[in-house]
Amino acid sequence: MLESVLNEQPRRSLAAIFQRLMANQRLVHKEAENDKPYPRTAVGLDKQGKTLLLVLIDDKQPLYSEGVTLKELADVLAGYGAYKALNLDGGGSTTLVVETPAGPRVLNAPIHTKIPLRERPIANHLGFYAQPINMHRQ
Repeated sequence: MLESVLNEQPRRSLAAIFQRLMANQRLVHKEAENDKPYPRTAVGLDKQGKTLLLVLIDDKQPLYSEGVTLKELADVLAGYGAYKALNLDGGGSTTLVVETPAGPRVLNAPIHTKIPLRERPIANHLGFYAQPINMHRQ
């Protein structure tokens, strides 16, 4: 499913949710050259379509993170091996959470109402579930 989305231009109704950022390891987003740094959320696939990359960039926190432009985001993704990528809706809702045995854990430093590490109260998310990697497979 994600592979087909990364190969097509987004439909108009989906344009506000994601924007095609990279194809064939090259920047394809049209407004990327005049963009300003913002927090970003992006997803990418390697050339074989077997590795999913999730990238979150925080911002508005001097000495920690000032955000990135779309071109810088594409450079980060390419640096980690992304061949195709989508820029998702970032902004103040950019938060990465994982489930641990002790419960949910926030992995980045979101900011809300100019207070670092304060999560924005929102009711939407993009979730992934993966089986644990069996490191002892033969």
